[in-house]
Amino acid sequence: MTLLFLLVSAAFGQAVLHGFVWDDHGLIVHNEYIKTVSSWSSLFINSFWQLGKNVEDQTRSFYRPIISLSYAAEYMLWGLNPRGYHLVNIIAHCICAWIVYALGITLFNDRAKALLAAGVFAILPIHVENVTWISGRTDVFCALFYLLAFTSYIRCSSKQSSGSIWFALFIVGYTLSLLSKEMALSFPILLVAYYLICQRKKIEWADFRPVLLLTILITIGYLYMRGDILGKISGAPQFGTTGERIASIPMVFVRYIALLTGLETIDPHHNTGLITNIVTFSYVFYVLISIAFVALTLIMCCKGMNRSAFFTVWIPLTLLPVFNFGTFGDIIYADRFLYIPSIGYAYILIIAATSTYSFLIQAPKKKLWKTVSYGVLVGYASIQIILANIHARYWSDDISLFSHATYTSPDSAYIHYNLGFSYARKGQHHSAVKSYAKAIELFPNYGRAYTNMGFSLKELGDYKKALAYLMTAIDLNNHSVLLYNNLGDTYRGLGLVDRAIPCYRLSLAIQANNASYNNLGECFLSLGDIEAAKKEFYAALEMKPTPQVYNNLGLCFLKKKLYEKSIDYLNMALTVSSESLNPAQELVIHANLARSWQGRGNSSQAANHAKRAITLLNEKTPSHLSPEILQLLNQLVVENSNGSAS
Repeated sequence: MTLLFLLVSAAFGQAVLHGFVWDDHGLIVHNEYIKTVSSWSSLFINSFWQLGKNVEDQTRSFYRPIISLSYAAEYMLWGLNPRGYHLVNIIAHCICAWIVYALGITLFNDRAKALLAAGVFAILPIHVENVTWISGRTDVFCALFYLLAFTSYIRCSSKQSSGSIWFALFIVGYTLSLLSKEMALSFPILLVAYYLICQRKKIEWADFRPVLLLTILITIGYLYMRGDILGKISGAPQFGTTGERIASIPMVFVRYIALLTGLETIDPHHNTGLITNIVTFSYVFYVLISIAFVALTLIMCCKGMNRSAFFTVWIPLTLLPVFNFGTFGDIIYADRFLYIPSIGYAYILIIAATSTYSFLIQAPKKKLWKTVSYGVLVGYASIQIILANIHARYWSDDISLFSHATYTSPDSAYIHYNLGFSYARKGQHHSAVKSYAKAIELFPNYGRAYTNMGFSLKELGDYKKALAYLMTAIDLNNHSVLLYNNLGDTYRGLGLVDRAIPCYRLSLAIQANNASYNNLGECFLSLGDIEAAKKEFYAALEMKPTPQVYNNLGLCFLKKKLYEKSIDYLNMALTVSSESLNPAQELVIHANLARSWQGRGNSSQAANHAKRAITLLNEKTPSHLSPEILQLLNQLVVENSNGSAS
């Protein structure tokens, strides 16, 4: 175990220093659901992306309560410190490697062969997405329980120890693997393959049948629960016709083999489409390689190389859930789907290597071949670890990841969009605009890219251009809360408050949200309708207490000269959430507190808040304060200084 931990640490240990990336923001950072769990059982009655009873987004038809449970438990332990989540990923991968080792001992009764296979599995660069990306843990957790179930079945069927304990672990392991990721649906088929290839001559079908029936019943129960929670068992296929998806299976399979063997580059997003024309040389090549793979497996079975044959079929069988018969995602193939299949590859590689080694040391110059073999082993491990480190570095943050992906998948509008989104999240809107423009160039009907382009242009103050992009997004039917909020903000930027109000109402019609209520309240406040503004701010407060909403409520009472209430709300704005309070908001709150305390007649308190506001201004904090308010702040500080001096 120590050796495996050292290998994993050498290959992926740097991930502990990484931040939240890509889906981590939606699943963890901005997921209020895992932060306020009313009961642990509630995690088992919601979809992974909390979409409710209906699969509104077909590409996110996921039911993975074990992963949600892990996020919620970890949030209780270390909040939004990404290091804890990354450490769990690394530890889980270590445990998987150890179970791969245990599986090898169970099957081969050969510690050296088992350790070598576990070592190969531990450092494969193809695992970088699973181990260094927090959201990639779905396959790691699924594999952990999948392997536990499979190893337990082997031990139980061979009666190597207490059958009832291993049988219980088999049931629990398979159930938890299903609740971790849909990849586990391949387990019953793999179990049948293992029986037919490795156990048929040792165990009667009558003895195996109850185990298989129990596995099928667990699968049916899972699918029923999944359908009840999501509204459907899976989303509709996202790519091509049924014929195109079936025709593409050889291509997808060969590409997975190429990824395992290092013949295809590791990529966060493989921008490959389905096969639409089977009368091509490349398609014939894919079919021939697939036929050769099947032929090789049959030859192994005929020659009694049962374990080699089993680990050969392990790869395609464990890939069955992602061969695009239905969909559990929005891509044709991905590196992360190879986590469980790579176990078969690791054992095939070691079986071939040890057989070659056994042959070579029987030849003359035995010592030479031993030295060469050890050199090859060390060289292979070193190369794998170096490659894993190189690719792990790309997953340190969003901009690094998507900047790299624009080189590996330059024609992917999706990747350029995500790079733009990453820049926008960091406030780098000039760079975001360039990335969105590239995404739109590659995919002119990319409605979401138009919406986000409008947002970044609005943030840059180019309201006319922003309006044009947002209106195009509407023409492309990209109706969303974000779109109408941005459209409202853009109209306000153009001084057209009367046009902004309907936009915020449209946003609320799609989904009640804090931002739209708050923005609507600001519109009424700018029109002088304080009571209407307060009503919207209170609605926003009910949705989610934020510094901005508390500040706006404080401003309402300040305008009505109710200074006590104004001060109460403004103080709450400073304390409600340190995570969401930024310097620009803090500056405005202190400016309003200075005015409130001045209205109450406490010049000392007013001056203290004025000083803090001016300090923030001197630190180049962006400000939209009027010249009159800035003059008042300076006046309060000067008057307080003169009073102290005298």
